[in-house]
Amino acid sequence: MHLYSLTVKPATACVSAVFGSFSKAKEQEIVINHGTSLSLQRHDRNVDQLMQICYHQAFGCIRCIAPFRLTGADTDYLILGTDSGKITLLRFDVSANAFVKVHEETFGKTGCRRIVPGQYLAVDPNGRAVMIAAVEKQKFVYILTRDSKANLVISSPLEAHKSSNLLLDVVGVDVGFENPLFACLELPYSDGQGASAGSKSLTYYELDLGLNHVTRKLSIPVPESSHKLISVPGESWDGPGGILICSSKRISYHNTESAQAISFSSNIPTSSTDDELEEIIISHATHRQKGIFFFLLQSERGHVFKVSLTMLPGTVTVGDIRVSYFDTLPLSTALCIMQIGFLFVGSEHSNHYLMQFTSIGDVDPNDECNSSGNEVMFEPRALKNLVVVDEIESLAPITSMILSDLAREGASQLYLTCGRSTSSSLRVLRQGLGVTEMAVSDVPGAPCAVWSVRTDRDDPYHRYIVVSYTNATLVLSIGETVEEVSESGFLNSTPTLACSLLGRHVVAQVHPQGIRLITVSDSSDALISQWAPPGNKTIVSSASNQSQIVIAMTGGELAYFELDDQTGHLLEMDRKELRHDVTCLALSAVPHGRQRARYMAVGCFDQTVLLCQCDDPSQPMIQLTVQSVDGVPNSLLLQDIGGYTHLMCGLQNGVLIRSSIDPTSNALVDATKRFLGARPVTLFSVRCDGVPCVMCVSSRTWLLYAPPSVGNLSDNTNITLVPIAYEPLDYVAPFQSEQCQDGVVAISKNTLRIIAVERLGDSPFSSSTVALDRTARRLVTHPVHSNVAFLIEADHRPPINSKMDREDARNVSNNREDEDEEESGHPSSFVMPPRSGPSTWSSAIRIIDIVSGNLHDLIVLPENTSAHCLTCLEFSARSGESFLAVGTSTGLTLKPRKAESYAIRLYRVLHHNDKYSLELLHETQTEQIPLALHAFQGRLLAGCGTTLRLYDIGKARLLRKAENVNFPSSIIAIHSSADRIYVSTQADSVHFVRFYRNEKQFDIVADSTEPRFLTSITVLDYNTIAGFDKFGNMFTSRLPLESQLELSSSESGPQVNTTLQNSDLIRGAAHKLKTANNFHIGDIGMASMRGQLVTGAAEAIFVSTIQGAIMAFVPFQTKEDVDLFSHLEMHMRTESAPLSGRAHLSYRSSYFPVKDCIDLDLCEQFPLLPAATRQSISNDLHIDPRDLIRKIQEQRHRVM
Repeated sequence: MHLYSLTVKPATACVSAVFGSFSKAKEQEIVINHGTSLSLQRHDRNVDQLMQICYHQAFGCIRCIAPFRLTGADTDYLILGTDSGKITLLRFDVSANAFVKVHEETFGKTGCRRIVPGQYLAVDPNGRAVMIAAVEKQKFVYILTRDSKANLVISSPLEAHKSSNLLLDVVGVDVGFENPLFACLELPYSDGQGASAGSKSLTYYELDLGLNHVTRKLSIPVPESSHKLISVPGESWDGPGGILICSSKRISYHNTESAQAISFSSNIPTSSTDDELEEIIISHATHRQKGIFFFLLQSERGHVFKVSLTMLPGTVTVGDIRVSYFDTLPLSTALCIMQIGFLFVGSEHSNHYLMQFTSIGDVDPNDECNSSGNEVMFEPRALKNLVVVDEIESLAPITSMILSDLAREGASQLYLTCGRSTSSSLRVLRQGLGVTEMAVSDVPGAPCAVWSVRTDRDDPYHRYIVVSYTNATLVLSIGETVEEVSESGFLNSTPTLACSLLGRHVVAQVHPQGIRLITVSDSSDALISQWAPPGNKTIVSSASNQSQIVIAMTGGELAYFELDDQTGHLLEMDRKELRHDVTCLALSAVPHGRQRARYMAVGCFDQTVLLCQCDDPSQPMIQLTVQSVDGVPNSLLLQDIGGYTHLMCGLQNGVLIRSSIDPTSNALVDATKRFLGARPVTLFSVRCDGVPCVMCVSSRTWLLYAPPSVGNLSDNTNITLVPIAYEPLDYVAPFQSEQCQDGVVAISKNTLRIIAVERLGDSPFSSSTVALDRTARRLVTHPVHSNVAFLIEADHRPPINSKMDREDARNVSNNREDEDEEESGHPSSFVMPPRSGPSTWSSAIRIIDIVSGNLHDLIVLPENTSAHCLTCLEFSARSGESFLAVGTSTGLTLKPRKAESYAIRLYRVLHHNDKYSLELLHETQTEQIPLALHAFQGRLLAGCGTTLRLYDIGKARLLRKAENVNFPSSIIAIHSSADRIYVSTQADSVHFVRFYRNEKQFDIVADSTEPRFLTSITVLDYNTIAGFDKFGNMFTSRLPLESQLELSSSESGPQVNTTLQNSDLIRGAAHKLKTANNFHIGDIGMASMRGQLVTGAAEAIFVSTIQGAIMAFVPFQTKEDVDLFSHLEMHMRTESAPLSGRAHLSYRSSYFPVKDCIDLDLCEQFPLLPAATRQSISNDLHIDPRDLIRKIQEQRHRVM
């Protein structure tokens, strides 16, 4: 079995982020490190939002990033610390819209090793040097300079190693243009005693630029709770320089001029709700402005504190340090203050926020701590100094996933539990762009078409909405309100086939009996002229542009008209009879500076499409080429996208065919097909987000557009077709008004809707969110009523005691109407709950309508009870009733892992008045922790520690029917197929178990030779599973054919040995699984499922990760595809070196050699290569470059 992997939705967690001007001077940009990828976000001043400029897969682990700017430069470079054993310097190439490598220097082995640098980066504030350091011992310093051509040059590494030394943090000290200085927070240790015997110190390392040597300049003791260093601006910002040292509940300041002593220290304000446990500072940001600077520091409870330094009069010498409460924000891994008054908050386990400063947090001196040692208490409150202006959705971490069409929409939805603690949520992801609904109005009858019409070419907004019925036409005027008009000049007693603006102010209405021209001017009433078809013929189809109209009449006759600008009348230029009736027509737009369009397309009932030329007055409808299609054309559209003219044909069988017109030969080339839905495809030209687009209406609505030019790709292959996450539409038209600049007016059943696509270029998923109180652990659905879901939540913290607290945890609001509430209340998802003792837990079971998000019931478990797993099942002995089994522990401590008691709680599911609730039947005690529950043949399978046990329902407790105690490590998941059970263990991969019902015994028939720490598995077929482990590996294992035959022919009972001395038990099962595929995904796969994302798409293995990514593994269809992509991947590994600096093959083989799995994410970078390189690779593969690009796109379209 050969697979290929692709990223369905990229990772969204923010591991770190930096601010700078990377593309051009004074641009406000943020680079976010997602762990294995980078994204560049730019602030859009028009809408106060962050717009993603580019996204890079690094194909390596990015451990840290840092910006730097050479002296005198106006743009920033980016430095990466990765697992490649190299330091990588990047710059942003505007022409390629991507980061490109400038330098790459090797200093150590690959991997995240303890003594190999890459964990810490520190840059000299003046851009002269950089230090890259390891967790222990090794530190290298590189000098950054320019050569004679002003290109960046990096020196050889200078060592600053120190043995038996742990590094906790490192920063560059602002010393002006003296020798660069780096401050390190170190913890020395001695052999045999460990780090606990040492004391922390602040050590300065000086780079002597004259001697090219690094010396250890100064070392001073610091508090044992010190954990973070912050550089203070120096002379360039009228600052004193030096270092802020963050320790538990205290901030200290040190300057090298102070020699061995800490200059000043101040307490940190304490919250009235805080516990007595020590807190650490997790992130910080520095605001630098000439003469003004301050620091924002965030604690692990979410509280943000403002730190400022007071100078002695007339000097830059620090006289005092002041700390005050600023605001409370979501826990962040990065805070970035932008120079235009915005704060970016990046998080690992919640959404990211862009906030605007409303004030800089000046407070009364009595409300701030200073070096005098005073203590200040504060009450957490709603945002006062900041206001949220943009929110970037993040799914990280994803803890469970369901892929199914539970909403009966014709396409699967992804149901994900995301986040942590009070930031936890249930997300429903639908493939498609998000839509903003501007207006919805019921209209009488059943409309069949709609158009929006301007009355003057220079008018920026539409004036009329024309709605057509089967026997009438309704005209609505657009103003402050939409109202029906009766004297618009339109013929209301007949259906309308088309409606458009010709010339400057001539509106054409095409109806079955003719063409009606309405000349609109401000000085006179509408003047009406008409054209009628000859004889008894009627018009069946029409197409028009700015100056031309072509109609099709019954009998296959075409008539071509042009508008006379002088008289405002139509001039019939030509007629043409075809052998078959016409179904649809299309005219291209008139190019700028020309009078006529070049192309016309005609769709016929004989399943052909004719391409004609219509810019020659002597031969207005000369046929150029014929395209045969696989169905009757329903709609045609000629549209300029990506610099090329495309002919799009929507067929009645739901297929869209897109072809490019060769401007030289006028031939139709590069035809691509895509199944869009069960209904006939209708095509409309619209504008969304300022970009020309094509809206394709079928059983789902799709949007086709060309994203901004990427890299060196200048052809028409970079075209995106994505669905719209909105209910099915019947007919659409572009719509522009003062309230909606680039919208769409549409008909859906008997309603008229005005909508707007939110953002082009975003991830093609829209989501709805249900906020949760605690961290979601597991999600299952009802076996009969699949829209009902059961969710367990558990947090290692004190319980939420009151209903008011639960409401506060679910509802987050930064703007409260009640002023008193604004002073006292606070958004609880922005504040981490109080920490608890070692065995304190808060858990609950939530019953929810997973489609609508409505809550049925919330059952809070007893205090200090932790919920671990659940399943919904029906017992054979109690048919017709549904039960929910939940595995729990009481008083659980994590290290060492033990608890007061373990139990399986069994609930009866009750259904009354469309509401579901739970009734506790009984609680069954177990000897070990139950981490896995599964319904099996009308009974309950439970994984209790290392024991697999089968239970049946009893009156007072669950009844034990069978068990197997021979598993080497704890059972974490159970799956089944027929009589075979697939048991996932914590450290020993997966076991195939067979249950003998008559003997009531389990027999381990097969296991794996590779010890894997599993997180999730998916059953592919009776003999094959796909799994994911804690080290970011994906694998598939299959029972060999000989073992399959032996097991299928065996009719004897189980061969179970119960003594550890038995050699068969020591060796494991008699049969061993064979690994079919290996692939390192670079992230921990938390949940996996087999399924289809879109109806008619290929089945794939979908996995969601802890960093918020969703990936798919798809089997290849043919051996030819396997061979083609294997060779393409081999070329791409050479020609497209990863940004991280690590070899692609080494990365994908981090723990196991990659086997029979192609990285499509790497292959998709083929269009970004230079044209000469693309041609060279294509020649080696014996395929045209355009065909190869299309082949790559087809592999993604098979899934999405």
